[in-house]
Amino acid sequence: MMLTVAAYSAVVASFLPVVGYNTLLHNSVLCSFFCYLVIVLQVSFVGLVASARADNSEEYANDVPHRFAALLSGVSVTDMDRVCFTLDLAAVFVAHLCLVYRVRCRIMPQEFAKHMDELADEREQRDEGQGYAYGHCSDDSSNESEEYDQRESRTLLSEESRSRRRSR
Repeated sequence: MMLTVAAYSAVVASFLPVVGYNTLLHNSVLCSFFCYLVIVLQVSFVGLVASARADNSEEYANDVPHRFAALLSGVSVTDMDRVCFTLDLAAVFVAHLCLVYRVRCRIMPQEFAKHMDELADEREQRDEGQGYAYGHCSDDSSNESEEYDQRESRTLLSEESRSRRRSR
């Protein structure tokens, strides 16, 4: 799985913009590497405790794995494995909730505001007559204004449908 994430990050790197900060996709790849690191540490810990329990020699009684085995003597390895799995599952669920919150409540409103600003700029340019070449009307100006009005009405309709979905 680590190789899959490494290959994915190498392929996606060609599509990502070269900027001085991390994008959402950068953070997603870094988070997946961190999750795999935590899983490897959990598996190693459970394996060390299991092997320390199996090894009863007094020679290694003061080693760290043997100390953990003595500390967790009342807990079976299967129970430790289940707890680690449950914690991993909860962490993935919380990470996805945070991602959904960030996209829906922060990124989408910013992008929607940018889109509305672009529409307002297009309308201002059209109203000021900057769409005309050399001071006279071109033949396509009426078609352009009709296309603009259709785009704007579709945007407003989609905005209304989104607000209806949110209110449900």
